[in-house]
Amino acid sequence: MRTVFALFICSAVAVVVVGTASASPGDEAEALIRKGVEQRRRGNHTDALELFERASAITPSARALAQRGLAESSLRRWVDAERHLSEALDRHDSPWIEAKENRSVLEKALTMVRMHVGGLRLQGTEGAEVKVNDQAVGRLPMNKAVRVAEGTVRVTAVAPGRRSVEREIAVRGGDEVVARLDLAPETVAAPAPIPPPSPAPVVEPIVSGDAPAAAAPSAVEPASGSSTQPPTLTAQPSSNDSGSVRRQLGWATAVVGFAALAGAIVETTIWQVKRSDFNSMEACDANLLTRGGSGCSTLLDSAERARLFALIGYGAAAVFGGTSALLFLSAPAADTRTARLACAPDLVSPGVSCRLAF
Repeated sequence: MRTVFALFICSAVAVVVVGTASASPGDEAEALIRKGVEQRRRGNHTDALELFERASAITPSARALAQRGLAESSLRRWVDAERHLSEALDRHDSPWIEAKENRSVLEKALTMVRMHVGGLRLQGTEGAEVKVNDQAVGRLPMNKAVRVAEGTVRVTAVAPGRRSVEREIAVRGGDEVVARLDLAPETVAAPAPIPPPSPAPVVEPIVSGDAPAAAAPSAVEPASGSSTQPPTLTAQPSSNDSGSVRRQLGWATAVVGFAALAGAIVETTIWQVKRSDFNSMEACDANLLTRGGSGCSTLLDSAERARLFALIGYGAAAVFGGTSALLFLSAPAADTRTARLACAPDLVSPGVSCRLAF
């Protein structure tokens, strides 16, 4: 009986050991990757990315990084997708990444992602701390360009004893932009001047009642024949040059706004034509990684660029048009009249009389 019981215990322990060994971290990560691939096929890229991140945290591998980069590219997280796809291709830790077909797909995906990522090379005041879209990227000088997604990025730089700088920089995919961040020294306010001391009060001598009062000075009469008329004051109106400058700037901004509107209309037409061509091709699909082929990707990228330029054109037309209207409305009306103000003593009643003439 004891022998049977001992055999039963040994069998149970063996089953537990085998089951534990089968559930290794590598197998758990592989299961998460398979679930993530299934979610990507269903179009649930956010859920798939979460599964790939968990798999990469358990067992970092080229396959987990590659799937993570593909999911990020579907979500248009271009910078993260570029980094993870590059890391996956640099690793050689499994037969999966060495397969020719897999590497070819990943290399094409990386090429497509890099079309939406640009470089931002920052220069300027040494020691300044730089942030790009509120994310710290380092201190100047920086030897490498910061990789950013295409579009407008906000760059801020701060340094002790200097004024902070904030700029918005437009970056196009595949290009590199150089931006200088020169921080001016902070101005120290001068100390307030010390007021001069107040003068001592004047003490009048005490005059006794027997002493004759000092004679008050007599008024000085003007000599006969002398003129008492004060100089004539002439008030000249301000020049009308500012009104002329405003009207000239108004015409200039109106012309620029019209040109921007015309360009926006042209880009809108291109956008609609390219998008229609893309939709009419059966092989093209915006949900596919390569959009259905190089021709489809080129059509879609051209449509998106035309759409972006059209929106910029409409915005510029609105800004310049509004500025033109404001300049015309605020320009003063032309007036060439001259006003003269003359003042002279009044001989009939005491005082001075003034007259304003145009």
